[in-house]
Amino acid sequence: MVNTFKLSAFGCAVIIALLASCVSGPPIQLIERNDHAGLEAWYQQEATNLRARAENMRQMAKVYEEVAVLPTWYSERTGQDMVRHCQNLVEKYTKLAKEMEALARTHKEHQSIP
Repeated sequence: MVNTFKLSAFGCAVIIALLASCVSGPPIQLIERNDHAGLEAWYQQEATNLRARAENMRQMAKVYEEVAVLPTWYSERTGQDMVRHCQNLVEKYTKLAKEMEALARTHKEHQSIP
């Protein structure tokens, strides 16, 4: 029971750290300068980073799926919970990446407006 708690606490800490690291906003200087090209690039880079995080979570889910079936202290239920957490993050990161790409497109369109 203690080991399961440690894994769950560790898993939660990792998830919180990952989510906190993707909550930053665009550089204020770009907004103040009305730099649509810079904002387009920034949002595109954020989308790329989020897609990479989604892929990392996809890979992590696979590892948890494999580990969950091993006869160790790692309980099957905990493994299934961690797989579910990873899959949820994949969905969230992917959705955020699409939103960032949409914002990048918006700023690209504004570059041609005088």
